[in-house]
Amino acid sequence: MDGTREYEVVILGGGPAGCAAALSLRRRGITDILVVEAGVYGSIRIGESVPPQFNALLQSLGVWAEFRAERHASSFGTCSIWGSERLGFNDFLASPFGAGWHLDRVRFDAFLAREAVRRGISLVAGTRFGDADILPDGDLLLRLSDPGGASHGVVCRFAIDATGMSARFARRMGARRELVDRLLCVAARYECVASPAFPALTMLEAAELGWWYAAKLPGDRLVVGFATDPDIARREGLANFRRWEARLRETAHLFPAMAAARYAEGSVAVHPAHSFLLEPVAGDRWLAAGDAASAYDPLSSRGICKALANGIHAARAMADRLGGARAGFDAYAASVAAEFDSFLRARRHFYGLETRWPRSPFWRRRRDEPLRMRAA
Repeated sequence: MDGTREYEVVILGGGPAGCAAALSLRRRGITDILVVEAGVYGSIRIGESVPPQFNALLQSLGVWAEFRAERHASSFGTCSIWGSERLGFNDFLASPFGAGWHLDRVRFDAFLAREAVRRGISLVAGTRFGDADILPDGDLLLRLSDPGGASHGVVCRFAIDATGMSARFARRMGARRELVDRLLCVAARYECVASPAFPALTMLEAAELGWWYAAKLPGDRLVVGFATDPDIARREGLANFRRWEARLRETAHLFPAMAAARYAEGSVAVHPAHSFLLEPVAGDRWLAAGDAASAYDPLSSRGICKALANGIHAARAMADRLGGARAGFDAYAASVAAEFDSFLRARRHFYGLETRWPRSPFWRRRRDEPLRMRAA
């Protein structure tokens, strides 16, 4: 990256959305691509369970066989305590796509990056996007900083913002996020140290102050999270493991299912899980993908699949734009907005099913809130 290098497309963000866009562009014959990833594929990320539809997305990217060799853990469905005390099940046995997966997210994200590089895509990690200018000919000048702090300029015809919820590039271009809520998740990891191990199902359990989820990961590990509002988390001190676990112990089904699990010291952490739509999703020379374009409540269980599908759709629109057709950008933006509206309707329906705590601020807000809130 010495000097100022020129590319057809620079993708800012090397997570699932960014790598899916890169792989899909490469399969469409576009080779002059740079992926810029701020991290180094070692940070813990939540969002681990994926439904069977995930399989078809990897097949379309041409990495299905390689993914199978990674040996992530199969997921056979979900069980939930939602709207009543009765445990309900939704299994994947009848799915035409096969089983879902419990992913090791660190290993999965690194896998996608590795497959992109193996197919000839340039990728730099530990490199951050700083700022952007529009040049007189319409091209984009991106300012990046490498792990040593040195700045570099990269010129590209087009950019894809896959920087996650920060939407760092798009917001520099004037885009704003239409927030629905500021949900957060306080999550911790556990080790399965005895038999019987936690079931190969994702478990959800509603509670007065929010809702719990847990999923078994590869390597006899378990992730457990509590989704709630920031003010509730502060008031209850849920960033403190002992207070968080005290609430976990109140669950009727989840905590008893964890009898063979032991807390991984120091693993409790707070993660944002906001829901929003970026406006606009695309500009003249750029578009946003994945959580930069829109973010869904994790209750939808669509985060990773949405990121991959967004990346693939964004690549299709970008390929059309490189060929001179603007309509692909417009269709992509309309599709992202329509899918977000569909998510909002489904979200309102599922939260409306839980009526056991009518005075709880968490559930009352989701019953009474408008479909859209404010820009940020």
